[in-house]
Amino acid sequence: MGHELSAVVVEAERASGLAAGDGVYVMPYLSCGNCIACRQGKTNCCVNIKVLGVHSDGALTEYLCVPAEFVHKAEGVTLDQAAMLEFLAIGAHAVRRADVQAGQRVLVVGAGPIGMAAMIFAKLRGANVTGLDTRADRLSFCENELRVDAVVTVGPMTRTGSRD
Repeated sequence: MGHELSAVVVEAERASGLAAGDGVYVMPYLSCGNCIACRQGKTNCCVNIKVLGVHSDGALTEYLCVPAEFVHKAEGVTLDQAAMLEFLAIGAHAVRRADVQAGQRVLVVGAGPIGMAAMIFAKLRGANVTGLDTRADRLSFCENELRVDAVVTVGPMTRTGSRD
């Protein structure tokens, strides 16, 4: 927990361009910069990746030391808004990579933060969006607030053919 984070800088090296008091967005995926994936610009595939809030302390700690390359000024947005950049960016990236077009039918499986972001960006492109999840409360939000075109609630899944 704590991988979606923003912060206020307490201390920073002068060369970083950051100063005490700056509101910042922290990229939680700390790539090594040296492996083959990083050298090819695919830092999300880093073989040595460390995720703040997963592999080490994240936003739920009082102080956090992060290399400056993973910290960006949150100019023009509140700290709460900055903390949402990660899942919004993932949803936007998914819609862009899928090349969603106006009039297409899109099924988004999962109505968590990333799924909701994908729904938002697919709707912005003019797609007919259906959200699917196990949680009726999330789907109700998608219908009433995000204005998706349809929702599907799925029940609990059971395994068949398991060896118990």
